[in-house]
Amino acid sequence: MSLAAELDDQKDLGFLHEIGTRIAAADPIHNVLELVVEFVTTVVNCDSCFVYLMEGTDLILRASRNPHEGIVDRLKLRVGQGITGWVAEHKKPVALTNDASMDPRFQFFDELPEDRYEAILAVPVLCRDKLVGVINVQHRESHHYSRRDIQLVSTIGFLIGPEIEMARLEGEHSRFLELSEARKL
Repeated sequence: MSLAAELDDQKDLGFLHEIGTRIAAADPIHNVLELVVEFVTTVVNCDSCFVYLMEGTDLILRASRNPHEGIVDRLKLRVGQGITGWVAEHKKPVALTNDASMDPRFQFFDELPEDRYEAILAVPVLCRDKLVGVINVQHRESHHYSRRDIQLVSTIGFLIGPEIEMARLEGEHSRFLELSEARKL
């Protein structure tokens, strides 16, 4: 293994360790998602990164590398809608190296200038084979996504999926306890 590859591996392990540490410390999900975006944009050296989370029957944009005031926490996609929705429906990654907008699964959104980018990698975020969300990585120019890129982003999805599910369950449990206390009164 070359020195450069060894340094990349050490950097990747450092980032994975940091994400694992934040998850173990029970940082708020929003903070974990920001760290995910930071990690992905660093290791894949991309122009854009989005994290969508499954909420009910919709995918909601919850984190973005680029500032999107008014769109984060508001933009919704249906499962099956666009490339992101396809990944959600099939729970399989998609890596398009160029002309992403020419893919038959592509759908344009006026609010997202990233839809004009050339290359996209989208991977599912899973917890016990249940879809939790999708991570999108985009490049303005054509870009080959290596096996390493796909595996690293997928690993992040595997790490944060259970954390997101646990946070949801804790929220539901808290609401249940509040309702139970209200009924007692």
